[in-house]
Amino acid sequence: MLETARKVTVANGRLRVEGSEGSFLQDPARPLKLEAHALVRVSGHDWREGTVHAAHRIEAQAWVAGASLGRIASDAEAQALALTIRAFPDDGGKPPLLRLGHQEEDEPGDGFTAELFLPQTLFAALLADVEAGRADRLAFSASTNLWLPDTSRTGEPPRFHLGLDADGAAKGHGRVESIEWRPAPPGEPTAEAGAPLAPAADDSAPEADEAVAEALRRINWSIKQLLLVLVFLMLIVALK
Repeated sequence: MLETARKVTVANGRLRVEGSEGSFLQDPARPLKLEAHALVRVSGHDWREGTVHAAHRIEAQAWVAGASLGRIASDAEAQALALTIRAFPDDGGKPPLLRLGHQEEDEPGDGFTAELFLPQTLFAALLADVEAGRADRLAFSASTNLWLPDTSRTGEPPRFHLGLDADGAAKGHGRVESIEWRPAPPGEPTAEAGAPLAPAADDSAPEADEAVAEALRRINWSIKQLLLVLVFLMLIVALK
């Protein structure tokens, strides 16, 4: 659901939004850094011009490293982002690109979304490593068109803002400058960003043990009944 339409103006490199105090600037020297984990392959296909094409993608939970992400004229702030990684339909010499947005519907990651588009060869290499268990953690840096408050100071953790158009849609994009991935450390379980890695105590364990014991008792009873039937049949055959 889009925000109420606001007057948005950009003059002399400064963005101003009706109803918001101050202005916003862009700073190419401050790249946006994202980290992600628990990369999962999702298989699929789509149809273009009557032809079937593979449309595999990779999904993960991501978060902003050393900064935060918000929206202009909103208090919403990203604690996590739903990340989707796709390949370009054709390489065309394009560098990896990043697209950012926000959706009001019940989206994971507080409604903030990120889409990473990779050249086909790079996407194929990442997908192969995900399937082989060699890629569970991903990190990349991108120069973006996101906005910073004019009160932002160098040395402070920046708070990037998605731009806001006249229709109220919050979005942004950028060009990826570096990307790397690696497997999860040996023995380290996967957890959501900011969550403790130690597994929580399982209060349902006693109930699970009782359920297993009951299932075994039923299996033993069924086997005994089957043996009785077999003995009865053997007696009938012997009498004949």
